[in-house]
Amino acid sequence: MAFSQSIRKGQAPLCCNLCEIETKISSKCMDCDLLMCTKCRDKVHPKFKNAKDYKIVDIKRHRTKRCKKSGKEQCKDTKEKIQAQNKALKTAVDEFTERMETKLEHEISLHQKSIEKERITTHQLKKKVEDQRSKLENIINAKDAAEVLKCRDEFQQSTSEEMELPKLNINLVPTFCPGELTHEVFGSLQNNISMKMTISEQFVVEVPRIDKILVCSDDSILISCQNKPVLLNKVKPEQGNLKDIHRIEKQVFDMAITQSQDILVSTGYSTLQLVNDKTGKFTSTKYSVAPLLIVGVHVTKSNKGVRKVIVGAISDWSPTCTPARSCIITMNATEHETIYEYDKIDTPIINFPWRIISTSNGRICILDRRSNDFNGQVVVFNEGNVIQVYKGQSKINSPDKPFKPTNFAVTPLDNIIITNLNMDIFHILNSSGHYITHYDTTDIGIVDPYSLCFGTTGLLYIGSTTRKGSNDKANLYTVNISEN
Repeated sequence: MAFSQSIRKGQAPLCCNLCEIETKISSKCMDCDLLMCTKCRDKVHPKFKNAKDYKIVDIKRHRTKRCKKSGKEQCKDTKEKIQAQNKALKTAVDEFTERMETKLEHEISLHQKSIEKERITTHQLKKKVEDQRSKLENIINAKDAAEVLKCRDEFQQSTSEEMELPKLNINLVPTFCPGELTHEVFGSLQNNISMKMTISEQFVVEVPRIDKILVCSDDSILISCQNKPVLLNKVKPEQGNLKDIHRIEKQVFDMAITQSQDILVSTGYSTLQLVNDKTGKFTSTKYSVAPLLIVGVHVTKSNKGVRKVIVGAISDWSPTCTPARSCIITMNATEHETIYEYDKIDTPIINFPWRIISTSNGRICILDRRSNDFNGQVVVFNEGNVIQVYKGQSKINSPDKPFKPTNFAVTPLDNIIITNLNMDIFHILNSSGHYITHYDTTDIGIVDPYSLCFGTTGLLYIGSTTRKGSNDKANLYTVNISEN
């Protein structure tokens, strides 16, 4: 079985990947994807073929550094950021105004064309009526019987043709509905947050990547892998090992737990599946978005005893990760309550809704993939309106290191933690989707974090991935986290 060889690592940090003894990691080879101690970096790694061309980075230099500044300096920095945001928003508003005016001009053009079309139709109808009237007058005024019969025949023929009254089809000129500029759009003053993490347990898992983690109320864990082997495995930590409960070879894209502790899974089809907790068997539910297909699935936190099922739906599995239609649907077992698809100017809100989470104050967050190589963004909704789109942070990301979110989770204090593919970094946002800080996972010996989930006791579960071409196995960590 895939997890039968899982072992406990306890609180021990990772060892040097070369000597496998030294625990003080000082460097990482970006080409070999190896963590090394100082001795192996200086003595062993140089013996590798073409090692002189490899890029070695100092782990400490890549750790998050908090710059200790005086209150006056911090105030100056904050004011500069406020002014920069003011300038950026003015530019964005100017650009948006220009786009809206262009759209309005287009709508006015359509309005004028539709009026001209109806004018021509009305003119043709009027001419037809006048012709019939003229023929009728000819009959009345005719004195010769033969001429009367001839005019009568012409009149009967013209009136036998069905005359359709014009159906007015005029494009209306849209009116402008001004939106509200709130602190969620502009930004907010946020106290600095200090996030600390320590590894509680570490297990080696016999898969190359842990795509999704779901922790059940009895502390058992559902783990999905979409990358050979394709499987869903339910395990439970016991005496330092992961005990297999059941293992199913089935493609699972996302999972969520309902109020009644049922497990809903998205398998890429139109209907959510229900997993039997004891047998692992799949059955269809009444949650359907046909003819669309379900990708992400989420069950909101309890609000007055009510939880909602939210799914991310697409029209097709596009090879470019850009389906013809994409939307977010809140639903119950019998109907779709709300569909989020377009903004106020009919622009699609979401491209590919890969993951969905929600905060305790009701905000819905979408991990939106923009391409097959995981480039993406995080979109935050509040009462159906987009209040923030997070596309990465300049301190972390660059054209060479783009923002590639793979998973996210909401902390007990409603902050959002996001993993970034091929980077040992957590992006940390507040519940409005604004960047607060970031966390270097190599500080606690975790490399290539990929999936996240909080358990019922507040433990953070982290699943890792492995690099392409590597024979390594993924790791599952349980992590204690504190937010100050």
